[in-house]
Amino acid sequence: MEKSKTYSLPQLPYGYKDLEPYMSEEQLKIHHTKHHQ
Repeated sequence: MEKSKTYSLPQLPYGYKDLEPYMSEEQLKIHHTKHHQ
């Protein structure tokens, strides 16, 4: 049986606020920290 592989999210090369007004800070935080885990 194969062992579980762990995956960690890489740091974003920009801040959560840097995509405003196209994507809100809250949306990006949720997408990066919750959706991808």
